[in-house]
Amino acid sequence: MLMDYALRLLHPFMPFITEEIWQRIPHDGDSIMVQEFPSTQECAREEDADHGMQTLMDLVASLRSARAEMNIDPKKILDATIVLSGQFDPAARSDNLDKIKLLARLDTVELAAGLAAERVQLKGVWKSGEFGSTRGRHRFQANRERIRKELTRLGAEIQKVLKS
Repeated sequence: MLMDYALRLLHPFMPFITEEIWQRIPHDGDSIMVQEFPSTQECAREEDADHGMQTLMDLVASLRSARAEMNIDPKKILDATIVLSGQFDPAARSDNLDKIKLLARLDTVELAAGLAAERVQLKGVWKSGEFGSTRGRHRFQANRERIRKELTRLGAEIQKVLKS
C-alpha cells in the first residue's frame, strides 16, 4: 500500500521509472498512468508537540547565533548550561537533550536554575530561558583583543572625519 502510494506520487516526475516498478509489483489496473492521484489525509495535530519543537528550534538557533556573533568556529564543540523557564515541559527537555547537543555542537549540557557568572564565557537568551557556554576561554580573550583593535581603528576613523 505504501509503495503504491509513493509510486503514484512520484509518477508525474518520473513516469518511466514508476511505470516499470508498477508493472513488477502486485497492483490494480493496467497502468499507473490511469490511477487516481493520492489525496491528502487529515492527521491529528498535537499543539503541545508543535510548541515543544518550536522551543527546541529556537534554543538551537539562539545558540548558533551567539556562536556566530562571537566568531566561534561552528565545528568547535562547547559545553553549555541552560536555564529553562517554568513553562518548558520537563519531559521534553530530557527527551531532546541529545538532539540539542548534536544540533548545537555541544559536548555536555547542564540544566540549572541559574548561570554562575564567573564560569560563563558566552551568554545568551531565548524565548524560554537563557544559556551560557563554559568552554573555550582562550577564544573569548582573542575576541576581546579583536574588538579592542576594531574600536581603536574606528576611533581613528572618527578623528579623521572630525578633522575634515
